[in-house]
This record gives sequence, C-alpha cells and structure tokens, in this order.
Amino acid sequence: MGLFFKNKKKDKIVAIFDIGSSSIGGAKVFIPHDTENEVPVILDSVRLEMKSIASSNINDLEKEACFTLKKTAEALFSKKIGKLDEVICTMTTPWISSETKRVSVSKQSKFIVSKKFLGELVDKELSKITQDLKEKFETEREVIEKLIAEVSIDDEPTDNPINEECQFLDLYLSYSHTNKNFVTKSKEALESVFHSTPVSFSSFSILTYLMIRDSYVNQRESYLILDIAGETTDLSVVNRGIFGEKYSFPSGKKTLLKHLALDLKIEERDALELFRLYYQNNLSLNHREKLKKYFESLERFWSEEFKHYLDTILKYHQLPKFIFLTIDVDMRNWFFEVFKKTELANNLTLDKRFQIIILDQTEMIDKCSLEVGNHDPFIMIEAIALSKK
Repeated sequence: MGLFFKNKKKDKIVAIFDIGSSSIGGAKVFIPHDTENEVPVILDSVRLEMKSIASSNINDLEKEACFTLKKTAEALFSKKIGKLDEVICTMTTPWISSETKRVSVSKQSKFIVSKKFLGELVDKELSKITQDLKEKFETEREVIEKLIAEVSIDDEPTDNPINEECQFLDLYLSYSHTNKNFVTKSKEALESVFHSTPVSFSSFSILTYLMIRDSYVNQRESYLILDIAGETTDLSVVNRGIFGEKYSFPSGKKTLLKHLALDLKIEERDALELFRLYYQNNLSLNHREKLKKYFESLERFWSEEFKHYLDTILKYHQLPKFIFLTIDVDMRNWFFEVFKKTELANNLTLDKRFQIIILDQTEMIDKCSLEVGNHDPFIMIEAIALSKK
C-alpha cells in the first residue's frame, strides 16, 4: 500500500515478469527479509521480443503480449528454477495508466489518525476511482497498484501520521490501472506455467518511483523519470516527492528504428546496427554524410516532442535537480547527442546541481546483486522496489 502499510517480511524466491511495450523479461529473484544488510539477487533471467503487429487494434496487441508472456515464462521455467513463493507481473506503457489523486479530510474537531482510518479512507477512494474508470473507459479497468505517496496533517507533511491528532488531513494516493481482461489473460498465461504459485500485478512507473525515492533522493525532492526503451517515451513528474503527472508520446527506441528502416528501405535489425555505428562514429565520413539527414530527422522528431512536454511541465513545476533515465546501452550516445542540442536542455544544465542518472547495471549494482550474465536493468529496478515494499 505504501508508507504505513508494509507487509511482514520473510526471505522469498519470486519470479518477476516485466511486460514492456515491445519485449517481455522474466527473472528468478531472491528478495531478502533484512533489506538493511542484504540486497535482492537476480539469479536467472530471460527476455523475449514481441512480434511486431501491423494492426493498432488493442486486442491484437494484448494477444501478442500474452503469447510472448507465456513463452517467456516457459523459457524461465525450463531453467529449472525450483519452487517459487510468488509470481509478480509488472506492466508499463501502453498497457497501464498511472495517476495520483489528492484526498482531503477535514472535521470540526480534532481526531486521531489510525491505520484503520487510513485503510478505510483509501478503500473508499478506490471504490470511487473504480466507478470513475468504469464511466470513462469502454472496457472494464482494474487498479493493479496503489501507493500512499504522502500524508499531511494540518498542512504539514509527515513521515508517520499514525496516532497523531489533527483537524485536517491530505493524502496523496498514486495508482495504476489497466484493462481487466488483459490482467485476466496475463494471469492465465502465467498460471499455465506456474500452476500453484500466487500471481500478483504491479506497475513499472510506480515501482521506479519507489526505487528512486528510497535509494537516491530525500522523500520531498523533485525530479523527472524518463524511459525511452520501448515503443514510447514515458516522462513522469515527481513534484516535491509526490508522484504526479505521467506523459507518453509514441517515439521510443523501437519507433525510431522503425522510421529509420522505412526511410532507408532496410530491415529493422539492420537499422539498429546502422544506428549503433552512426552514434559510435564507426562509419566512414562519406557514408556518415549520406545518412546524416535521416538521423537528424529522427533527432528533430524526438526532441520536438520532448521539448513540448518539458515546456508543459515547467509551466506548473520548478526545475528539477535530476532526470532518472532508463535507456538501452545502444541508445545512450544518441540521447546525449539529442539532449544537448535542445534549448530547454541547455537551460536545465546551466544549473550545476542538475544531473542525469542512468539507471543501469553499473549504477544499481550496489542495490541489487546479479548472478553472472543476468543484467536486465528493468528487472533490477523492480527487484529493488519490491524488496522495500
């Protein structure tokens, strides 16, 4: 649930599955009881690409995702991973949407804040949220993740409001929701492989927020979370420690490579190789000049979208000190090349305190241990966050 509803912990062996926009990862993970002295350990992992679907029909996309999820589960199971305590399936864009809602309570006289009071308040709000989602969407939605991001009593944020007395209470409830039918089909795919193991669902955006909050910054810091690894770019805003707006635009790694392959009339795998060579400066000058216009077109396409959303964010929020970035290794040179060309990025980096922190294996190795060869940064983020819940 969040800050004040932590589960009683024990050492666990779990399987974590990461449903991305274009691939699905799976891993066997040790989650320790003593997170003060131990870190989670990724023991084995696999990742499979989803087949590209020409149709934009969400049912076709979900069908392919569930098919690949089952194949990924079978690939992990075939490694003889042994008995599991739980299977945890995390989802990201486009499968889920994440939002934060402020819930306010005021009474004429002071009252005592208890766990029961907060629990009933959250349950009541989730009932309203479920009803609102039912009216807003054509398909039935299910809330798969909920988190109390912050509680303020009498206008003062508190790390622990339990047994405190107040007259006014504000609670920030972050939640993620998805198509209920997709949850059902995903669960069936996992249960067909892990027959008697309980299956639960979680949100990559909220888990990333949790991992950063507990591992990198003080709880009331402002920052951005940027994910460019799949079909989309996701930009999440954390304002003074509260997970707020989330923006997505259809221009991630896979989309850029599709555009490049189409422009050059080549296969996507060849476009990826050309992409790597171009941004590693491993092409001849003549070849590079011939391709320059194509790559500059991709850069403009992404940077204009990125700047649009940054402009929107900065109308309502202060400049952040950090951007936390999830990106594949072969995209890093491209990102920094594009980022440094944007006027807004230059304004951001004028503040010497501003940092871009790449959430990769090297950055997180002190927070999540790895068996040889199992270096999936998305699973690492999820394992770290889940160990803190």
